[in-house]
Amino acid sequence: MLKILFENFYINLHVVIYFTQFENFVIIFCISYCVENEFKNMENNKITENSSYENLNKVIRPWGYYINLVAEKKTLTKVICVHPKQRLSLQSHNFRSEHWIVIEGKGVVILGEDKYELSIGQCIDIPLKSKHSLQNPYNTDLKIIEVQMGEYLSEDDIIRYEDIYGRV
Repeated sequence: MLKILFENFYINLHVVIYFTQFENFVIIFCISYCVENEFKNMENNKITENSSYENLNKVIRPWGYYINLVAEKKTLTKVICVHPKQRLSLQSHNFRSEHWIVIEGKGVVILGEDKYELSIGQCIDIPLKSKHSLQNPYNTDLKIIEVQMGEYLSEDDIIRYEDIYGRV
């Protein structure tokens, strides 16, 4: 991440480069700006070392967190981190499909009745309305890039069937 500080705001630049095989690649840029006042230390009125846009943009969940990178009209790109021994609910979506790319660690994807083990550089498509889950049975964080595609991209388009955190 590159942080550029101006007088009243700063810009964060996130660049993710993902290579599939040796022929295709995807570059995801996330440029965002934040008003300095959101990060001021109340005692000395300066931006602190620990302040970052990522921390404000991070959405904490019982299984880990996600960070929205790029939001367009019909796509939403996120980084999803699943902590060790955690899992997302078995769920489906009525209005979006998803594409997942593993960028750190390894995990298990449940898609319909099938089970897939994925590691860095592998990807999977989650079709519209299909039951799916992402699991991390390992001892290190699992991180994926998720690209949501559809007419309606919202967290309320989650239909849960099973959930170890009691959210069904």
